[in-house]
Amino acid sequence: MRRVLMFSLSRPLRASTRLRRWNSTHDGPPVSETNRTEATMKRFWKTVSIGTRGDSYTVLLDNRPLKTPSGNLLLLPPKKSLVATLVAAEWDNQETVLKHHALPMTSLVSRAIDSMSDDVTSVQVRQALLQYLDTDTICFYEDYPPQLVDLQTKHWDPLLAWARSTFGIEVKTFDSVLFNSQPEATKAKLDEVLSSMNQWEMAAMERATYSTKSLLIALGLVKNHLSVEQASLAAQVEVASQIARWGEVEDTHDVDFHDCIRILSPSHHLMAASEPPAILNTPYTPFYCEENIWHLCSAFLQHQTALQTWAVFVSNESKTVALWQQKLGEPLVVWDYHVVAIVQNHDAKKWVYDYDTRLPFPSPLEEYIAETFRRDIPPAYKRYCSNARTNLTFYRSLFRIVPGQEFVDFFASDRSHMMKGGVPHPPYDAIRGKKTLVGNNLMDSFVSMDSTVGYGEVVELDKLLSL
Repeated sequence: MRRVLMFSLSRPLRASTRLRRWNSTHDGPPVSETNRTEATMKRFWKTVSIGTRGDSYTVLLDNRPLKTPSGNLLLLPPKKSLVATLVAAEWDNQETVLKHHALPMTSLVSRAIDSMSDDVTSVQVRQALLQYLDTDTICFYEDYPPQLVDLQTKHWDPLLAWARSTFGIEVKTFDSVLFNSQPEATKAKLDEVLSSMNQWEMAAMERATYSTKSLLIALGLVKNHLSVEQASLAAQVEVASQIARWGEVEDTHDVDFHDCIRILSPSHHLMAASEPPAILNTPYTPFYCEENIWHLCSAFLQHQTALQTWAVFVSNESKTVALWQQKLGEPLVVWDYHVVAIVQNHDAKKWVYDYDTRLPFPSPLEEYIAETFRRDIPPAYKRYCSNARTNLTFYRSLFRIVPGQEFVDFFASDRSHMMKGGVPHPPYDAIRGKKTLVGNNLMDSFVSMDSTVGYGEVVELDKLLSL
């Protein structure tokens, strides 16, 4: 396992706060957990769990069911167990002082329950969304500069072709925002498409359309034609062309892209019927992430419960990688290295298994990356580097992606790197893969980010996202 080099300078302890008494004649918003948090901005619960009400899932705070801002029980259908897990994780990760921006899944589910089941509201939302069609982001093409033209062709043309063939509509493209509109027949057909959507689809459509300024990108995402990454790339074509032409502005362009992924992820998860491969009962020892992941990959390969499995080693030349959402520190932990597993199930969705994250276990790949490998280094950590560019390089993560079978066959560790750590060894013998010829290759062949040696492939973050 790896050493913790730095973590937060102060970590707030969870504390229950005294709840205000609500007068029985109170005529404000219904009393619900979401409204209490808005009023007090304090965490008032100790435990978070998932329960059932009939055939539905619900999230429990101190064994009391979570309610929406309108006072409705937050109930999720049987096929949305992933959504229930994500909502529960959001509330469990709230510390003493609440952060409303950290409840995106809760707000989206609440919107679906409180508003989209109401016919009047649903019609109003549908009409508002259709207004985006005349100014849809992907319908306005430029012929200069070449970088922009190439990106429009790459990300917009296939999406427009899909929309035209899937819904049998005419979609015009323009070179000016003045005095243009889509055919009325197209609007009528897409109105029918939106009318056929249930409350969950409408909530996802609303969030995705407002975030991307594109009804067609939102349709692609909600109908599972686009991944979150593909939708984000389509929405940020102009920014990407500026980066290609002038270079990336660190702490700005990259942060914007990952914010787009973070905002769109709940809409994608709300519609996903996919479930992660089952969590298998494998040995776990604190601070031995490489051995924990070796056992997990072995189990997945043995039981064939997943389509494909990878072990991913995270490190860099200075062995100082910053990871957010880690259990050991807030807001981030700096490891010398870390190891997770990525598992793909039979519908091609990828999940990350990280025993040390505060995110759901497992987490969808896009969400895990957006929340874990951020670029907004807090000021307290920047003092360790002389300038912003050096600072980002110092903490930047590289990834060695190793196919699961190759990792299981060739990994070996004699645990010598832990001799001075004072950490108890696992209760089983040191691991030596059946095909390896050495007794220890952890650091040289797996943790090292030298692409000329070792197993698997060393990549940057963008390549990991497109795995």
